[in-house]
Amino acid sequence: MKELNELVERSNEIAAFYDNSILVDNKTILAIAEAFRALEQRAEAAEEKLAEYEKQEPAYYATGFRLLTPSEIEQYDRLKLSRIGLMKLFTRPAPAVSLAELVPEEWSERAYTDEERGYDSGWNDCRAAILRNIEEAK
Repeated sequence: MKELNELVERSNEIAAFYDNSILVDNKTILAIAEAFRALEQRAEAAEEKLAEYEKQEPAYYATGFRLLTPSEIEQYDRLKLSRIGLMKLFTRPAPAVSLAELVPEEWSERAYTDEERGYDSGWNDCRAAILRNIEEAK
């Protein structure tokens, strides 16, 4: 966030130095900064939801074949064995994080050249494919 604010300030300084004859205008830079801020806020919200999941203690552990008994878990702890290869099983589900919320917005026709229109079209096609995959995984 700090870097985005610095970008806007630096852009204003450069524009003033060149008597506002810079190729990228401040409106564009501010729009980019706002878009990054929005994405950053959405990512922070998702990270908070995932942090709730990380706080949960597993109710059970399992190997690929069976549940481990409490005495087996105690043995892991007593022998200081790693639990990395064990599956963690929880009684509460992980908080729902909508991956679709993290996908950037569709780009509207803001392009002036064929190359830019192609880029916008590719962006939107890729975005649509990501959203379709998220929906299919539900």
